Amino acid sequence: PVIDLNVTNVNGVQEPSFLGVVLRSHLLVVLKRKISFVKEPGDGVPPLVAFQYDITDFTKPISSKGMRLQDIELTDEELNMYVDLSQFVNTSTHCVADDMSLSKVYNLFRQLGLRHLCVVPKPQEVLGVITRKDLLPHHIEASYPEVKHFSRSGSYGNLSKSPSFGSFSKRKELGASLIV
Repeated sequence: PVIDLNVTNVNGVQEPSFLGVVLRSHLLVVLKRKISFVKEPGDGVPPLVAFQYDITDFTKPISSKGMRLQDIELTDEELNMYVDLSQFVNTSTHCVADDMSLSKVYNLFRQLGLRHLCVVPKPQEVLGVITRKDLLPHHIEASYPEVKHFSRSGSYGNLSKSPSFGSFSKRKELGASLIV
């Protein structure tokens, strides 16, 4: 899990905030390549650094178990640095509220084929409600005309590439427009 420790809630109190997850295999690649290291926690790497990684670095070799932490050598200076994970965090990961019943959690694992699930505190405010109607192709096309060129098969897999229709968690301003 990736946590931001410096988030101020609506009451002005600083509390940790769940941002998403980074796969262990991806973290190992980032540590091995050493190009996302920063000296201070607030420093970020330039956005184009992500293009210095090769996509094949993030796939496991067919014939072995992949990279191990013991295979990575870090200097004392590098051990005292921070890693900017912002370009590697999956912000759309499945998570459940801390009071969800075990039977519901079990069903999620079975139905979605999950290997892990993050547990987060129950949110204090509702950002919006998404209904099945909101996800029907004609409703999406009426609300977001720029997506009309996508497949009418109902598959909107590339929808997040649209400038005005990003991830719900990333684009909170869409919350009000999704409530029907």
